[in-house]
Amino acid sequence: MKHLLDDNRSVALNRHSKLVKRFNRDKLLFKDYKKIIDDYSKENIIESVIETPKLQGSHPTFYLPHTCVKRLDKTTTKIRIVFEGSSHGENQLSLNDCLNSGVNLNPDLSELILKFREYPIAYTADIEKAFLQIELHEQDRDVARFFWTEILNDYDPKSLQVYRLTRVLFGLTSSPFMLAATIRHHLKNITINFLILQR
Repeated sequence: MKHLLDDNRSVALNRHSKLVKRFNRDKLLFKDYKKIIDDYSKENIIESVIETPKLQGSHPTFYLPHTCVKRLDKTTTKIRIVFEGSSHGENQLSLNDCLNSGVNLNPDLSELILKFREYPIAYTADIEKAFLQIELHEQDRDVARFFWTEILNDYDPKSLQVYRLTRVLFGLTSSPFMLAATIRHHLKNITINFLILQR
């Protein structure tokens, strides 16, 4: 990734200025959006970054443009912030272009349906913010930077806050594999511990 991924700072700045214009037209949206960013900060899903001049040979940096999806049918979360890993500048690669998707760890659907007939009880679960439960390695976090501001009226790109995500994002090419592999790892450990306790 180091040799392929270009710094897309100017692209992300342009997208962020459009988002601020949208916030100025819809203050309620800004309020809801800000609450999610604040919650991410409290839960250590994001961390503040001080921008420094990029040194040759240092880890690549990439700024993720972000927007939101409104889900008025939802009773809890009405909006969801979407970080766009497929965003790229002209003749540039996106972050998703540089990530390996990994192997498909999802079980075969017909095999899964048959397993439901093997046993009298089946379990299913919904993991809240599943992708955000997986921590990103610190050296990989600089490709998950994004811009944020709470100053709408006197918008100045020079005074933007820079954050980076500390967790795995929904919408990245490698995320489904990482989630499936993490779940498999923990289920395997649970099974091993259960068998040890049964002895």
